[in-house]
Amino acid sequence: MHQFEATLYGSTTVCDWSDEGECKVCYFFYNSDFFRFRDTLDAAIVSTEQEAKLLLNPLSSRYESMKSCSLVEKIGKAVVDPIAEEQEGFAFYVDGEVDRNDKNAVLNYLRKKYNADKMLDITMNYMSGTVLGPVNTNFVKIIG
Repeated sequence: MHQFEATLYGSTTVCDWSDEGECKVCYFFYNSDFFRFRDTLDAAIVSTEQEAKLLLNPLSSRYESMKSCSLVEKIGKAVVDPIAEEQEGFAFYVDGEVDRNDKNAVLNYLRKKYNADKMLDITMNYMSGTVLGPVNTNFVKIIG
């Protein structure tokens, strides 16, 4: 689900390493399907068995009407609206003309827009692993 969302929005995590900075999602950092299909794709629903989200496309010409439709009202807090998230201080948003294939150009754009010299992108990966070992080892005694 996270990968679909990142592909639609071209998003990644960007961290502002200044004294008061923080890490936030950054929308449209990379090339995105919402940009590529902005004339036809107004929103998307992504889900798992436990969670569902309605992702609004702020680049669509129908964004305002989509934002106020009854589906958005019914879904409530499960709606992702990048413009609202940026306005509330929860996200960064690349909304200018910048080459999304040039990561340094995008970072420079963000540094200027947010007046933050120490911004870096961090690609978050989700990995997990499991180790099965003999029951009578020191390893099991230490953690068990």
